Amino acid sequence: MDIVIDRKVKEYLKRKGENAITVKLVTADSCCVPGAFPSVEVGRPKDEELERFKKLNVDGTDVYVHSMIEVKERGLKIYMEGLSFLSRPAVDGVKVF
Repeated sequence: MDIVIDRKVKEYLKRKGENAITVKLVTADSCCVPGAFPSVEVGRPKDEELERFKKLNVDGTDVYVHSMIEVKERGLKIYMEGLSFLSRPAVDGVKVF
């Protein structure tokens, strides 16, 4: 699985004192738009959730990817979205159902 981590994400993790990032699925069960959407969190998953994730190391950063995530052919790109102090890590390349 190809994963690219943007330079700004690496800087963000360094400021936070972290060297891990988690890519997981958040489910939205509503009557109008059910589905699962990708989410990025700083840090590793909780110990009781670790078995649900694949751990990869990308340039010294541990990346935990939920085992139910299907990746597009071009791989994952983790980048910063938003403006200034409101920005946060996001992911592109996840097949959404």
